[in-house]
Amino acid sequence: MYKKIRKPLLIATICALVAFLILSIWAALSDQILLTTIASIIESITLFALILQVVLLAEQNRLALDSLLVDDSRKSKEKAIEMARFFEEEILYRSAFISLIYKESKIAEIIRKIYRTQMNDFDAEEMKSLFTHNDIITLQSNIYENLDKNVSSFLNDNHPLLSHSLASETLSKLQDDTLNKLESFCMYFKYGLADEEIVYQSLHQVFLDTISLLYFTISSKNTDPCEKYYTNIIDIFVNWRDRNEERKALLEKKRQEIKNDLPYRGKDHSVL
Repeated sequence: MYKKIRKPLLIATICALVAFLILSIWAALSDQILLTTIASIIESITLFALILQVVLLAEQNRLALDSLLVDDSRKSKEKAIEMARFFEEEILYRSAFISLIYKESKIAEIIRKIYRTQMNDFDAEEMKSLFTHNDIITLQSNIYENLDKNVSSFLNDNHPLLSHSLASETLSKLQDDTLNKLESFCMYFKYGLADEEIVYQSLHQVFLDTISLLYFTISSKNTDPCEKYYTNIIDIFVNWRDRNEERKALLEKKRQEIKNDLPYRGKDHSVL
């Protein structure tokens, strides 16, 4: 593409130089009046060549920018696919274990008392405004005391076939490792390093469910507004949650419109 641009640019420059030489020789052999006319012609040709050069250079820069944008888009999509694979291999099974343990220990039952739309700041102040004091005591007891033991011991009692891959972890370590991996995962989308839409379509429900369950754990860590943990997770959660809510509202609106357009059934058409 660049060769196609440089070729006419070179031709135009050569033509301008040749014209300049021919007219200069002609002017030298002619009278003074003709010299002035020829000088004007030379200036016009030179100006035209300059304008053409500027236009061609601008087009070359535009094509170069388009090429870079296409390359960046391709790399962004490739990175999204890579991060989806990372989620599947490093995060998905961990979040499944956490979900299972939370369900078995009744932690999920308490956390699901609040809605996703109430989860915004993910800090201790917000958390205390959403849960009752008794719920907070129960969650602290279950997460940080009763279940802060070897995960495999818990799973051996409930789901023995699932315990082998996390045999040495406690619940606290499992949560911390999962959140650290999720924080790295979210960083790529927060800063536009990976195509967010590709991953959103396939993973947003699992991601939102996982972060909702970990709301209490994240919020409990964020006691100081100046030292907030998991900011990438929080930003992506709020972004994907709002997008999901908007799409659900749009679908519900369309369903309602279709329902309203249907003929009324069961109407009594009898004449009294």
